[in-house]
Amino acid sequence: MRLSLAMVVLTILLISACQEQAAEGAKGIASTQFLGGSAGIVPEFLPGNPPPEVYDGGSFPFDIVVRLTNKGEFPVPASRVKVMISGILANEFGVSSGALVSGPTEDVLARQQDAEGNILEPSPSFAEFVGLNHRSPIVGSVQRFPLQASVCYNYGTVASTTLCSRENILNPDANGICTINEDKTIENSGAPVQISSVRESARAADKVGFTFKIMHAGQGEIYAPGSGCDKVDRRNENRVAVRVSSGIPGLSCSGLEGGADGTTTLFGGEKTITCTQQIPSSADFEFPVTIEAAYDYEDRITTEIAVKRSETRVGQAP
Repeated sequence: MRLSLAMVVLTILLISACQEQAAEGAKGIASTQFLGGSAGIVPEFLPGNPPPEVYDGGSFPFDIVVRLTNKGEFPVPASRVKVMISGILANEFGVSSGALVSGPTEDVLARQQDAEGNILEPSPSFAEFVGLNHRSPIVGSVQRFPLQASVCYNYGTVASTTLCSRENILNPDANGICTINEDKTIENSGAPVQISSVRESARAADKVGFTFKIMHAGQGEIYAPGSGCDKVDRRNENRVAVRVSSGIPGLSCSGLEGGADGTTTLFGGEKTITCTQQIPSSADFEFPVTIEAAYDYEDRITTEIAVKRSETRVGQAP
């Protein structure tokens, strides 16, 4: 009886060990290509920086710190992020105008998803403005100033869809592996510019066509890539660089200045692009198409700072 019980226990232990090894060896698969979303770099004032109130007379130095969290999927080097403070005069707060322009010292890393679906959240980066101090006396007991941080950064979107080719493009067999004339599913990386509304259609015996829409899905403003969000030249506004690739020769697009790799302007926050793909062989197959968009993007945050009359001046003439 003891031997039989020992064998049962040993069998249970072996089964448990095998199950644990199988569980360790089993790996999941990400359910989507991208995490998605319409956010890029999200700025926030670090609590207490700036403080809600300070004093005049040069007696209350303070800092402004802008926290930058990348909630999209495009990593941005520190050199391509600029933060500018406005709403106050630099010399009134004891600094030069150049001191109100800064950037992070570290790259603004993106969210990531590995092949097994695990999500890696990035640590935020920070832009600091130090040593501000309202040196001159104010008029009255308190003055309020608006404080705005404008964040300009270079960003990008990657979108992926799958198109269909048939042995007979114009009159395909009903039992084929895929359908040409239909709307296609597209997945986007998390970014404020998104690609949507992909539709494929037959164009000729050796050609298929497809259209897609570039859409502004964020809350900020779009500028031409590399422009630094320059507002002086209005031609920079709503400009997006787009590259369409299929890995198959004979791809051309209209609506882009430069064919399948060019620039375009969004009107009313969107633009439709039409492409044609030459099909090199007579066979049933699917093929992926990648659409990439590059642009500069600007977001703003605002707060208010109150400058109070210093206690040492109470009873003095204003």
